[in-house]
Amino acid sequence: MMSYLPVPVSSAVVIAETCAKSQVVILAWDPVYGRLHRTTYGQSAFDKENAAALGEKLTEICGGDLDQQVEFENFHADYNPALCQEALQLLNTIVQTSRGSPAELTIITQFLNRAGFTPGA
Repeated sequence: MMSYLPVPVSSAVVIAETCAKSQVVILAWDPVYGRLHRTTYGQSAFDKENAAALGEKLTEICGGDLDQQVEFENFHADYNPALCQEALQLLNTIVQTSRGSPAELTIITQFLNRAGFTPGA
């Protein structure tokens, strides 16, 4: 018997890029192992969280046992850095478009610099 072959996240990325989608959930039945396989992908931290949550719900609906799941890749490991990057991009946009006071812009800029993000980059 061949070893279990999960559906890689790269397959979900191809679907997302080809079809212009921000969230992809793949459910696949493996008849040899009698296992429902779930692969999720999200472009942003928000999309990752929602795709993973939907994948879990769909797995339960299809009768999959979440207690028996095996993680091949874990979005949680990338969630916080991705969320931080999104927050920094938002702050960068505020800096670029704000009509706030110079003091407010200075505070935001200092925060961005301490976080290693250069406004306008």
